[in-house]
Amino acid sequence: MTGGYWFDAEVTLDLVDRFAMGPIPGHEASCEWLTQFLRLYRPVIATVLSSRDRRLARYRSREGALESRRLEVLSAVEIDWLADLDVLGAEARRRGVVVSSGPDVAAA
Repeated sequence: MTGGYWFDAEVTLDLVDRFAMGPIPGHEASCEWLTQFLRLYRPVIATVLSSRDRRLARYRSREGALESRRLEVLSAVEIDWLADLDVLGAEARRRGVVVSSGPDVAAA
């Protein structure tokens, strides 16, 4: 990234913790899904951000690191969100929690 600024992991995680999509008329379910998706992956986001900050700390200055064209990917993690949802569903069933699949689209 050139010509930009990145917040450190702590500040970014504070923003993640406060993130909530407001209800947009006609898109309430999508807004809620996006908000909860971000919350689901907060631990992963924390790991990626911490790893990124450790890599940036190797440079003499953060600005120098951000201007470096040699840095392309500072941190990454693979996720399989469908598998993660399956794990959550299995845990919900184990606990006897009824999970709603949302509004019945066919009935609309």
